[in-house]
Formats: sequence, C-alpha cells, structure tokens
Amino acid sequence: MSNTFVIKEVLDYNVSGYATSGYGNFLFSVDYAKSSTVQTTAERLPIRGGQGNYKIMDLDHTKDCMFNSVLPLVDIKALAVKLGRTVTTGAVSAPIKEILSASASNTITLSHTPLTGTLKIYKLSGERDLGVEQTVGTPASTVNTYSISTATVTLNATTAPQGTKFVCFYDYTSGTAAENIKITAADFPSFITITGRGLVDDDVTGLKVPVSFKVHKAKVKPEFELTMASDAATELAFDCDCYTILNANAEREFVDIVKLNDEAA
Repeated sequence: MSNTFVIKEVLDYNVSGYATSGYGNFLFSVDYAKSSTVQTTAERLPIRGGQGNYKIMDLDHTKDCMFNSVLPLVDIKALAVKLGRTVTTGAVSAPIKEILSASASNTITLSHTPLTGTLKIYKLSGERDLGVEQTVGTPASTVNTYSISTATVTLNATTAPQGTKFVCFYDYTSGTAAENIKITAADFPSFITITGRGLVDDDVTGLKVPVSFKVHKAKVKPEFELTMASDAATELAFDCDCYTILNANAEREFVDIVKLNDEAA
C-alpha cells in the first residue's frame, strides 16, 4: 500500500457516553452525515532577540482538536446530546389548532379530547382571521356560546348554521409512543466518545482502504439552529471540542486513526 491516498467519502460514526474504561451507553449512530471533519489548531510563539529583533526559533503550544460534522437529517437523539437531555417516550400534553365545520346539528367534533381549561374556539372570519370567540354557556338559548362532551362541541344554532367554520385551539394528551425533548436553561452536554469508519482510495493500487478512528473524549457544542423553511431542509451541526486521555504510551492523545491496509477491498 502507498503512503498517499485520496479522501473522498464521508465518515460514518457512532456516539456513546464517555467511560474511563470501555464505552458508556450507546446514544446514536450516523450513516448519513453530509460532512465530517477532524481539525487541529495550535499557537506558535516566535522567540526573537539580537539587533533587529530577528527570529531565533519558534515554540509551538496550545494544541486543540475539534470534530465537526454536518447532519442533513435531524436525529432527536443527536439533538438530545447537544441539549444535555434524554429523550422520554410516553403520553404528554401537546398543542393543536383545527379548523372545523359545523354539522347539521350545530356541532363540531374535535380530533382529541381537550385538556381542561385549554380550549379556545373562534368563529372563522374570512380565510384565516379570528372572529367572535365562543364561550362556555347555554348554546340552546345564547348566541356565541358552546357546551362540550368529551370531544363533541355543541354550538348555538344561530351562530353555527351547517357549514360555518370555527378555529379551535387546545392542548390534548398524546399517545404513549410520543417522543419528548425539552430545551431547558440549566442542562448542558456531557462527555462522549465518537468512533467510526471511513474509506480512502490508495494512490498506487486504487483500492479502497477502510480507516477507523476514535475520538476518545469529546463534548458537543450546545449551540444549534433548527430552521424551518419551505425551500430548504434544515441541517444540524454536530461540532465537538476534543479532550485528551492518557494512552498506553503515557501520551496525551486526542484521536486515534488507523489505516487498515489488510482490509483493503
């Protein structure tokens, strides 16, 4: 195999919790990254002296290492790692807006049973504006009032002839398969370990050679943006600061990279 190779393919990687020995809990896997980058930086201190203050030598110091990745898919578990939270699964309160038309019996049927105190009903004005609010009362005798039984809302006959549209806002209890993640003020990311494999093309043989790598200890940067636009899909930045561990040679190591020549395809 040659010492020179071409790097083209994106890295596939796995993220687990950091443990001083072995691996912590597996968190998520990425085989869809748009890009993945291992970057190092350092500072160089020039030593100068003599007439003209010429450069005598340079001292390198303050080495840092970063792992950066762009995800074109938003994995809720990757988001949880950035938030320093775990994803919980189960029934939770969720908001909804519905536009419903009154039936011949002056009723509308909500898609869910609203939680107590959350239901707001407005007569639709035009195509999207809110008209007169409907309040709890005696719809049989009072205009702009309603009564509710489970998810069925009965409206006043004068206010809600058949086909009249109403805008409804309320919270309801979701199903038990709902995944919930919260953005809180006090939670921040924990240490993680990143392992993965990539492919390079050998310069001489042209064979594809797998490359394994391990970021021993890292912490993802908590900043992110979730842009919701009609003409572009959002991307999630998974950028990490890397930290050293003491390896078997008593060296302070950031990342271990292995070109697996014996496994060339």
